[in-house]
Amino acid sequence: MSSVHWLARCTSCWCSLGLLAASTASCSDPVTPPPQAAFTATFGGASCAAAVDPGPKIGIGKADPGDWATYADGTEGIHVACRVVAQGDNYYANISISRGSTTLSFEATMPNDPTKTATTKTIRVGGPNTTGGTYAPDTDQTCTVAFIEGAPGRIKASYDCQTMVSGNTIANPPCHVSGYVVAENCDSE
Repeated sequence: MSSVHWLARCTSCWCSLGLLAASTASCSDPVTPPPQAAFTATFGGASCAAAVDPGPKIGIGKADPGDWATYADGTEGIHVACRVVAQGDNYYANISISRGSTTLSFEATMPNDPTKTATTKTIRVGGPNTTGGTYAPDTDQTCTVAFIEGAPGRIKASYDCQTMVSGNTIANPPCHVSGYVVAENCDSE
């Protein structure tokens, strides 16, 4: 067999294998990207011990207007679970993001309008500055939440909690806590 015939036959084999690989790849379902999120929480208030050590601001990733950077579930020890669903003129968001002691749990239904706000009692936040405690709205308090932008499966929102407390109010006096949360690739059903 001449080298020209051998090269033509070999090229034909490789082309057939390439077509087979391409057709097999197109039959499989696309890989669903993992959920990803980020949050910031800024602690403040006259008696708020959490605003002191290691500082008033905690978070995972970047969640500030104009500076958003999320982390995917499983990256650098981060756990993310989220669901963002359209409900008429509102969005329902349930987001959990944690790494070590730094954690945010956020659940709220917000108007699909950045000029309107809603309230929720289901925000929990903790970190290295909360001495192992998790802060939540005081029994008679709610947090104000606002939709910034989003669609089913993704959202950016802000929250502002005038009085959050931890289980141990002696070690962790009440704090004002505010911040932002962003989530992407979330369950949308």
